[in-house]
Amino acid sequence: VSNSSALIGSDLTSKKTSSTCTTKKMKKHIKKSKSYVIRNGLELSSQWKKWCASPQSALKFLLLPIGARLEEDMEINGEINLGTSHSILNELQTNEKSELDPSLRLQPEDVIRLCKVEMEADIMEGILGALNLAVSIDRANEDKDTSALSNFIYRWIRSISKCGRFCLNVDFLNIEQKDWVLRIMGFLEEQIIDVSSEVDEDGDDRTKCFIYNRKDLELLRVAYNIVSIPTCSQN
Repeated sequence: VSNSSALIGSDLTSKKTSSTCTTKKMKKHIKKSKSYVIRNGLELSSQWKKWCASPQSALKFLLLPIGARLEEDMEINGEINLGTSHSILNELQTNEKSELDPSLRLQPEDVIRLCKVEMEADIMEGILGALNLAVSIDRANEDKDTSALSNFIYRWIRSISKCGRFCLNVDFLNIEQKDWVLRIMGFLEEQIIDVSSEVDEDGDDRTKCFIYNRKDLELLRVAYNIVSIPTCSQN
């Protein structure tokens, strides 16, 4: 009887140990999975400074999917080549949805929560530089449906304007950065003007593909204090 009790006790201990190990592995896996999601402004700031040293790397960062491993999906030095950004944007442009698929690691609207108190000037300037790059890449591609890209850019421009210290950051934009905003706004407006008289296969107005209109853009122009062409664009 004592031997049987010992065996039963040993078996229970073994099962308990196995269960504990499994639980620890699950918790470790969950913790590891959560590490791919930006939980607060400090994490955003830390990751941005580490991985977004240029407009190219910043654009790649903004387009990372959920579950992306930064060490694997971003180059060690934070740089990516223009061709990589180009291919990512081509995939975005061929997306049939009017808005970007909600599988992005960082949604534009996330920064409203992450930067409710303050968006660091470097992050705001970096995002604007990335969006300006996206516009430049798109202009090199003709005959592309850019509604998905336009909506993506608009969502970012709008979300930035809802972050903390936005007005102060706008005041400190230099001439080149204001030129980026002007170019971005111009691009967004061009897209809805280009399709204003077109209809899709079902006979619907193609402007319905866009989540914004000219009035929305005008409000953003005022928010960004973009009322005239910066002098650097005239040089």
